[in-house]
Amino acid sequence: MPEAPKKLREALDALPICEALTADEKQRLADALEPLAVNRGDAVFKEGSESKAMYLLVRGKVEVRLLKRDKPIAVLRAPSVFGEMGVLTSSAHSATVSAVSSVEIYALSALRFEEFLKSQDVMAYKVGLNLARLLAARLRDVDEQLAGKSGAGEFASVRDRLLRDWSY
Repeated sequence: MPEAPKKLREALDALPICEALTADEKQRLADALEPLAVNRGDAVFKEGSESKAMYLLVRGKVEVRLLKRDKPIAVLRAPSVFGEMGVLTSSAHSATVSAVSSVEIYALSALRFEEFLKSQDVMAYKVGLNLARLLAARLRDVDEQLAGKSGAGEFASVRDRLLRDWSY
């Protein structure tokens, strides 16, 4: 396979999901990625839509919005990964992600990731472990946000549901 474009190689080197990947493993991952054509203002995916991939933001920035909120809940700048639950679960997207600038985005389909796992490719296990670490860090951040807003309406409700419904 031809070598990945320079911007993509640089993003893979910087992304935490690629930690501990060898150069060959990064190249195999790059070969599995599909470039997406997303214009400024367009949605990469919408809240409630089927989750089929994870996305690597190589250039530009995107915003993450919930239908029930006026303001974005996050703005992600390259290099970044989002939609990672798409390769781990078949649940619907929990937010809408839209390009707020000119972007370069690649997708790793859940099907392709599953093929790596079925073939027992060590690269897929490394990426999976790194995704688990990323999700744990994001959950920890949410825990800290909720703890700091323990008495505030919407956040207290979310905190109470988490404490009631999640098993540890």
